Amino acid sequence: LGGAAARVRGAEVSLKQAQLALEKATLVSPIAGTVAQLNLKVGEVPGAGAAVVVADLTSWEIETEDLTELSVVRVREGDPATATFDALPGFELPGTVSEIKPLGENRQGDIVYTVVVRPDTWDERLRWNMTASVRIGGEASQ
Repeated sequence: LGGAAARVRGAEVSLKQAQLALEKATLVSPIAGTVAQLNLKVGEVPGAGAAVVVADLTSWEIETEDLTELSVVRVREGDPATATFDALPGFELPGTVSEIKPLGENRQGDIVYTVVVRPDTWDERLRWNMTASVRIGGEASQ
């Protein structure tokens, strides 16, 4: 009877070790979403970079990163915007400026700002990183 109890305890320890190994081998996303890119090969141990890119496809945004300081002062959150896409000639996507990032970047001597536009609708043909041109009021940006 004592030998059987020892085997049960040994099996419980092995089970706990296997559960811990599984927990260490499981990647967990901080958000619910769709795996957009997998940067690992089978058997590879994830490093410090992004092993998996997870996309929240329920809420799209378009970011323009080239409004100069002279242009961005005329843009306000809530302004209407229209995006067009190189891949879809003639297609226009209406939206609204949802954010103007407060910190500009020096890009080749110009200070430029990132403006985020939230589309009013979406089109299933659009994909991440497609080239878009954005018109905010009278200001055009890419």
